[in-house]
Amino acid sequence: NSFCTLLAFQSAQRVWMDSVKSAAGAAANVAAGAAGLAAGAMSPVKDRLVEELGHARSKLSEQAAAIEELRAEKLQLLRELEARKKQEITERLANRLAGVFEFAMGKALLKVKAAAKDPFMPRFVKRSVDTLIESVWPDVKAEVREAALAEIAPKQPLAHGDPPCCTTPRIYLKYTLFPYDRSIWRKMRHPVWWVFNVVSVIPRYGIPQIMYVMLFMILDKGDEFQLLQFISQFKSLQFVSLGVLSALVGSVQYYICTTRIPQTCDSFAPQEQMFTLFLFVVQEVVVWLAFALSFRAKKKGGKYYQMTKQARQQLKHEALDADNVAVQKKKVHKIIFGDAVQSLTFEHNAAVERESKKRMLYFLLYDFATFTLCALLTVWAFSRNMLADDESAGIDDADGLFAHYNWRFTATLYWIKAFYGLLAFPFLVLIIPGVSAVVSHARPT
Repeated sequence: NSFCTLLAFQSAQRVWMDSVKSAAGAAANVAAGAAGLAAGAMSPVKDRLVEELGHARSKLSEQAAAIEELRAEKLQLLRELEARKKQEITERLANRLAGVFEFAMGKALLKVKAAAKDPFMPRFVKRSVDTLIESVWPDVKAEVREAALAEIAPKQPLAHGDPPCCTTPRIYLKYTLFPYDRSIWRKMRHPVWWVFNVVSVIPRYGIPQIMYVMLFMILDKGDEFQLLQFISQFKSLQFVSLGVLSALVGSVQYYICTTRIPQTCDSFAPQEQMFTLFLFVVQEVVVWLAFALSFRAKKKGGKYYQMTKQARQQLKHEALDADNVAVQKKKVHKIIFGDAVQSLTFEHNAAVERESKKRMLYFLLYDFATFTLCALLTVWAFSRNMLADDESAGIDDADGLFAHYNWRFTATLYWIKAFYGLLAFPFLVLIIPGVSAVVSHARPT
């Protein structure tokens, strides 16, 4: 019985194990089928989730771009608002400075008129004095404003720049003769300055003409101040050397040759050579060329207190980096004040500019008229010499075209040149410091 029972138990156990295995296989098959069904069912869901995630990312990118655009727009609005506020403050400060200046200059005009007139003057003389003062007062105001603002404006360092190649002799000569930072007493300590100025007044052999033609060649032809300085110095020197000194030397020569026995005026009288006469014409062409260039030249001087972009950026960085609020305000106020001064200093005054150009044109026309007069006198002297019947006016073709000129004709040329030099006296006003600035409004470089 026990054996039968054991066999029955083992067979039952085997049947149970087989049923368990078959059930496990069926369950595995069911699970695999369910997993396959679940995977098939989840695939569209996964694709949908990926698609939704892509849409979400694109929306986030669009929103981020919109936020960045809005930020840039708001930042631009803030910058424009800051610029408008600074412009308003600058204009308000500039208007206030201009108002104070106009009030002070109005008071000064009344005092100048009162000081220039005498109580016992006739009325028409008083009116003439008032008219004269009022005609030049806009130019005086422009110069006084420039000088006043130059004193209160924040100074900027000079940007000398790098010189071009092979200009050392030119730079040396220009700085020796026309230094921007040396007084007349310091210039007089330099021997080259003395050599140039002494040699250039010798009224012989065309030396002044040669010296100043060379000087014109080294000038900056686009700088108004350098051209006008060249014109004023050359024409004033012409009055001294070609006019006054030539008249003195010629008078002494005439005295010597007429008092000698026998008279030697045919040999020792003042005479003009054809070479120096040619240089005389060349110098006039150079001066007229300088006049023509000055009308198109630029004002390159007077900007040493103009606030540069680098200085402005430096002040902004210093204001941002400063920990103290007072220091930040001080830097910002310095920028605003510099802008206000710059707007007042460099505003374009068309009327004053036109008037200064017109004055220089008058000087040019005057010089051309005097030159034409002397040229007509030369033609008259030449025709008179050619039509003379005496032997001293005869032509000797063997000695050249100009050999027939007698000493009277060459002496006449000498005195015509001296007369032209004396006619240059109006140009002396251009070397007077205050008057030259009012006449030309050229800013020193």
